[in-house]
Amino acid sequence: MGTSIGNYGRAMYKDPIWLTKMKKLHTFKKTKIKKICPRCGKIFVVIRTIQKNGILYITKRERKYCSLKCANTHILSNETKQKISKKLDKRIDIVCPCCHKIYKGNRKRKFCSQICFQKNRHQMLEKYLKYKSECNFRFSLNKYKDKFDLSLIKKYGWYKAKNRGDNQNGISRDHIISVKYGYENNISPKIISHPANCQLLRHKENMLKGKKSKISLKELKIKIKNWALS
Repeated sequence: MGTSIGNYGRAMYKDPIWLTKMKKLHTFKKTKIKKICPRCGKIFVVIRTIQKNGILYITKRERKYCSLKCANTHILSNETKQKISKKLDKRIDIVCPCCHKIYKGNRKRKFCSQICFQKNRHQMLEKYLKYKSECNFRFSLNKYKDKFDLSLIKKYGWYKAKNRGDNQNGISRDHIISVKYGYENNISPKIISHPANCQLLRHKENMLKGKKSKISLKELKIKIKNWALS
């Protein structure tokens, strides 16, 4: 077999002469620079690289002080102190919606601590799950045969998860006005769970729809009135 260009390249990387040449070409010279600490006046050394054009390269992370002790004892200027003071003056009294503690803060922060934030998040999740459960459809489709196209169920079957029969292309009962929208807008679960808010959709179409609502709340209420009359 002949030697390909790729094989030649791989062999070149192992050549010590080539490696030495590349190392000299890409390695910059380094020099030691003495600096004076602006805090204590002590002289300390930093290392800088010399570029090909002879200019010293100064990194953003280069040390400004001789030690962490000097760096941490930074004296604030009067201008900086005034800026901090103005920010503190803008803070207002806020009541934590979770523990009702009054604390100083800004409008962007709603809770006094991370503990209260997590606690409130957990409570809101429990509240949403309870609402979602109340919005489940509990009526029988056979009761409203003239309202739904039951032939879709015969054609595709009911949706089943992978661990419960695996019919990903099946039919599921979908909320026309979504549960999420109902929760966010304080709509009664009786309205969201009404048969007039139900439609039969293939599971894939249902997933693509997400939390979008096809009709408005006003249209749904009219539909519920007509449903009762029919």
